[in-house]
This record gives sequence, C-alpha cells and structure tokens, in this order.
Amino acid sequence: MRRQRAWLAFTLVELLVVIAVMLVLAGLFLPVLSRVKESGRAAHCVSNLRQLAAAFLAYESDYKQMPWLDSGIWVPYTRPDGTQGLTPKDRCWHETLRYLKYLPNDVTSGVWRCRSVRDQELREPDVWGYPSRWGGYGVCANIFRYEMNQQEVRNKPLRTIHIPRPAETWLIGDVGQPAPGSEPGEGRYFRPGSSFGRPSKVGGWSFAGAFPPNQPALRHRQRGNWAAFDGHVSSMSWNEMAIEKGNFTARGEKF
Repeated sequence: MRRQRAWLAFTLVELLVVIAVMLVLAGLFLPVLSRVKESGRAAHCVSNLRQLAAAFLAYESDYKQMPWLDSGIWVPYTRPDGTQGLTPKDRCWHETLRYLKYLPNDVTSGVWRCRSVRDQELREPDVWGYPSRWGGYGVCANIFRYEMNQQEVRNKPLRTIHIPRPAETWLIGDVGQPAPGSEPGEGRYFRPGSSFGRPSKVGGWSFAGAFPPNQPALRHRQRGNWAAFDGHVSSMSWNEMAIEKGNFTARGEKF
C-alpha cells in the first residue's frame, strides 16, 4: 500500500513540468492541425470546382454555348433599398445551371459552397441591400460579358472552341469582395461574389472607387483555386493573378 501511495504522489513542481510539456506539445501540433484542416478544405474546393466546370461543359454540350453572365436584355426593377436599377431579363449563369438542374438549387451550400467561406459572408448584403446568392465561386466578367452590352448582343455566344487557350483560361473559381482594410495575403473577405473584373494591382487589391470590388479570392493559404475551360483545376497567388500569369483572363484575345 505504501508503495502505491508513493507511486501516485506528485509534487507541485512535477505537475507544473508535465503541464508545461503538454502546452509546448499543443503549441507544436495546433499549427499542424490547422494546416491539415485547411488542406481538407482546399481539396473539397477543388472537387467542387471540377463539378461546377463539368456542369458548364455539359450545358455547353447541350445548348452549343456557355450560359450568359447577363442576357443583353435589360428591364427596370426596384432594389431592396428602394432605388431603381436595371436587371437582365433572362437568367444569368448560376440561375441557368440551377433552373435546368445541372446543379443543386441552393447556391450557399454543397457544391456551390467553398468551405473556407464564413457564414457571416453569406449574410452580408451588397450596397443595394441584396443578401449573398452564391457560395464563393464566380466567373471572369471580362470573358463572359464580351458578347453583350445593355442594348444588344455584340457577338456570337461564348463557346469553348472559340477560346484560343481553354486549358489556361479561367472558367470558374474562388471569388470574393475583400474585407475593408485587408490585404491579399490575409484571405479576409466581406462577402462572396458570382463574377469579377480583371485584377490589376501587384501587392494589393484593385479598387473601383472607395472599396475593392469582387476579385479572385485567396481562400486557401494565400492562393486561389480556379477551373479552366478544359475542366482542370489550378491555383495561383495574388501577384500571379495581378500580372495575369498565363493571361488567365484572356486579355486582348479575340474569341
């Protein structure tokens, strides 16, 4: 019995040493655990993008064109904040793919939702009072909007066969509106978006007025995931995007 009591007895110093060792080990393993969790979110994002790209390509196979970013036919409407604006009469790309059941209807969950998008981002309204209607993925407006303006369709509908470099051109990927006061490497976003304009500033966000608009989002360890028009998925850093590495937004190309 005395031996057992001696075995179970610990001094205060010994307990403090054990606790200190445990805290050191936790400090070592928590960053590793965080990286493992982010790797899982990034892998899930890649899987989502492959499915989204497959839906685009299936639609294109059936209808001989990509879905519109905007219809080219605009009608008046009243925004949630009471102001007047114009909206496309027909469905844009994410509405089309949902309506025709190429993808599930809920754009804030499942294949539509990047797991690195925070719930708070989905609740934030835009400047006109609209809540988010997408889960973190978007197209390049410069590519999808080349074919129309507010008055008429200027060109033929967008098709993969018209794009000079489908394996290097952005089809769908991480998109978000940067949080005020953030920098690209921080990965902080105010809300997701369904399209973006070409990035242009190395080392910092591109701005349109006082606030940065929707841009490619660096949601995965300072990199953004995106699927090309041939369906494969890549990732890039902000500076690679700002210099348009590989001309991924097809600047200056005719198609």
